[in-house]
Amino acid sequence: MSYKLRQQWLPSSKYTLKAPYAMKPKYFTIHNTWNDASATNEATYMLNNDDATSFHSVVDDKEVVELIQPNRNAWHAGDGANGTGNRESYSLEICYSKSGGRRYKEAEANGIEYTARKLIELGLTPDKVRFHKEWSGKNCPHRILDEGRGAAFKSAIAKRYNELKNPVLKPSTRPVIKPPATAVKIGSLITKKEVHAYARPEWGTQTGAIVEKGQTRHVYAKKNGWYQLFSGEWLPAQSGDNFDYTPVKTPESTTVKPKSKLKRVIVDGKQVGAFSADEGIVLSVSDALKKNAKKINVEEI
Repeated sequence: MSYKLRQQWLPSSKYTLKAPYAMKPKYFTIHNTWNDASATNEATYMLNNDDATSFHSVVDDKEVVELIQPNRNAWHAGDGANGTGNRESYSLEICYSKSGGRRYKEAEANGIEYTARKLIELGLTPDKVRFHKEWSGKNCPHRILDEGRGAAFKSAIAKRYNELKNPVLKPSTRPVIKPPATAVKIGSLITKKEVHAYARPEWGTQTGAIVEKGQTRHVYAKKNGWYQLFSGEWLPAQSGDNFDYTPVKTPESTTVKPKSKLKRVIVDGKQVGAFSADEGIVLSVSDALKKNAKKINVEEI
């Protein structure tokens, strides 16, 4: 809404003159003021004069002033004491219609907005909107009719009414969540309290999901104090205040040493020993040489 809404109610002492009958509105009637007075001036004039002419509300480029409660009639439609317009319709005057221009355009736009909202409040539908002329034949609202915009004006009210009754839901603004880069679990956590989930490892990307206190979740990545779940969402550790984390235990690696190859020493056609260390081979060969062996062979077994 671009207007301010306020009430400046007709005193009950003037009901007999300006709003003598109880009423349940069945219609909504649109008027132009046919002058260039503001809503405040129009309201003050109607409330203070001793003429029976009256109206329920008035709008300009800044405000709507409500003057007569919708459960009382007003003398605005020119169709007589028992006319449907006077006895069964709520009325709105749109200001600045004499000269038109920017102020009038803004007043008319406010009038469309107010009418749509008031129809909902009164339990009426856009097809119940009428022009003053439809009750008495008077050329009012004169600017709307003279400019040939009667149908467009009513259509604008209906459009805004439907928007208010059936608001279009905005597309979800939930951040995009990317799955973990790998399906290999690196650890698990147990929450110490409720923890909000985030789409990325950074503040301001909450997804709306909450991991309840005491829940266990597997972890697939870590980054700067944030832990990624299988869903792709991240939980902040908050220096360990949010949860306890346990990494996956990695089995200790064992190195299998290759078995040493045995070598046998053959002296003069006879094996004198089999050794895995060079030291044993050297000793056997040395001993054979001392005994004047003729032929010494060292072979892998």
